[in-house]
Amino acid sequence: ITGAGHGIGRELAIKLAEMGCIVVCWDINKDTNLETKNAVLDCGGE
Repeated sequence: ITGAGHGIGRELAIKLAEMGCIVVCWDINKDTNLETKNAVLDCGGE
């Protein structure tokens, strides 16, 4: 998911992870992308 560090991209990454999808996050901002990655892992995503 491009733009996964914030907004719709972040919400989409989390929702897909909750559904059991393997999510690949990409964002220009490394810090917010890392936050999204951690949120994905926290909800059981991969």
